[in-house]
Amino acid sequence: MNGELSEGVSIIGVGCTPFGDVLESPELAGMTERELVAWAALEAMEDAGIEPKDVDAFNIGHVFDEQSSGSVNTAAAVADWIGMRNKPGFHHEAACSTGGMGLWLACQAVASGMYRTVMSVGVEVTRSRVIAGKPPYMREPLSVRERNRMTITQDLAYSDSMLGVGGTDSILMAYGKKYGLTLRQVEEASVAAAIKNRRNAVRNPLAALAVTDLLDEAEEHGFGDETDYMKSQFNPRLGALARKSDFYVHADAASAVIVCPTSMARSFTEHPVAVTGLGVATAIGYHSEGLDWESDAVAFAKAFEMARVDPAKDVDYMYVHDAQVCHQFVGAETAGYLPRGEGWQAVIEGRTGLHGDRPINTSGGRTGMGHAYGASIGAEISEAVKQMRGACADRQLSPPPEVSVVHGLGAGISSFAAVLDAR
Repeated sequence: MNGELSEGVSIIGVGCTPFGDVLESPELAGMTERELVAWAALEAMEDAGIEPKDVDAFNIGHVFDEQSSGSVNTAAAVADWIGMRNKPGFHHEAACSTGGMGLWLACQAVASGMYRTVMSVGVEVTRSRVIAGKPPYMREPLSVRERNRMTITQDLAYSDSMLGVGGTDSILMAYGKKYGLTLRQVEEASVAAAIKNRRNAVRNPLAALAVTDLLDEAEEHGFGDETDYMKSQFNPRLGALARKSDFYVHADAASAVIVCPTSMARSFTEHPVAVTGLGVATAIGYHSEGLDWESDAVAFAKAFEMARVDPAKDVDYMYVHDAQVCHQFVGAETAGYLPRGEGWQAVIEGRTGLHGDRPINTSGGRTGMGHAYGASIGAEISEAVKQMRGACADRQLSPPPEVSVVHGLGAGISSFAAVLDAR
């Protein structure tokens, strides 16, 4: 049947490096893309209880391969590092949806019967670039302007008007207008979402912003309240409503996911997670004027139809791609995980936090965990799998979620949604 997997597919192994900076973070210092990939891939294989010889094929997502890494075929560059010499492998890219597309492709490869175990890897170094003519570990930092310029490579005639500071302002204003909210109410929701992300990130040892508790930071600057601090000059406005905390933090990282037929999964692990729904949609960005990304709505609908779940009733945990933190409530409403017009209040009331009834982005999201383009969705899949296993320590949801959704939104636009089921 069109839109269905011909054989059930399950995740048996996940791996993820810390998110940070290969020039500055102690745990990543001096690493190249090859070493990041090896870290994540070997961790995923150990998690699955397999060795490189047991993996039949692999794909690798890498967005800024030429711009920051100086490579044109990442799969070939890393094959020997992960024990995949002469195995089927290829490189792919779909902006911030890259890791999701990797899972999508891996599931197809397994469901077709061509391969039994397939690994999807994602990697990105966003904060520095290789120096021409020098070894790959010798890098130079990228300025914020250079990093941002790298993300705006599509034809400007078809630009994405909802991206960036102006786009965030327009989304927040449109949301407020549609649901009769004041600008202050909408701003409160964005600030609350950013605070929640930071709280979760501090509990996540892999997060880029895992060092300082936000309340401690606020008190250091003379504030007794996180919200007042996040509405001060220490979190400056970049637009009419958008503040610094509304946007993602650039990071370097790698992640990996291994899948196999569901019928074989328990021979590898006691805790397989089935991929029961997949949705992918691609469209030019200007098709999505207004609040919702049209492609998101299509991708969610396809994934939920395939999994036969109701997002409002059956889904226990959701990751929403929040490169713009307001998508935590706008995107969750598009999915149907939160009711239309009520997402802003759910965030403010703490319902999307670790102890809420509609948890979102327990890893810290893009503003807390950080954003490493090709590696990010793989990291969120890893987070969802660990949540479903009950293995997330003091950010663990209770009870562990049985059904989770992971979402990706790649500039351009490419949307991705996956339903994961541990039942």
